[in-house]
Amino acid sequence: MSRLPRAPRKIGGVPINKQTMKDLTGAALDIVMGRAVLPEVAQERMTVCKGCKMFNGTRCEACGCFMKAKVGLPSAHCPLHKWPR
Repeated sequence: MSRLPRAPRKIGGVPINKQTMKDLTGAALDIVMGRAVLPEVAQERMTVCKGCKMFNGTRCEACGCFMKAKVGLPSAHCPLHKWPR
């Protein structure tokens, strides 16, 4: 008898996996080093998020991130590949 696949673990709405750990490390480095994208880029990213069905007004349901902070980080990316690179 085969096993059923496990649902991804989440803590506080954030999926816990290797990619999440890499993303959080990149975000921490951006914050510590004082790195940020241009305000126009952050605004463009937020506009994309506001039009996405996974955005609940504060957080992304796909990655669990608080988008007001995430859109300003250079290492951040959309897990659904909706942000331009």
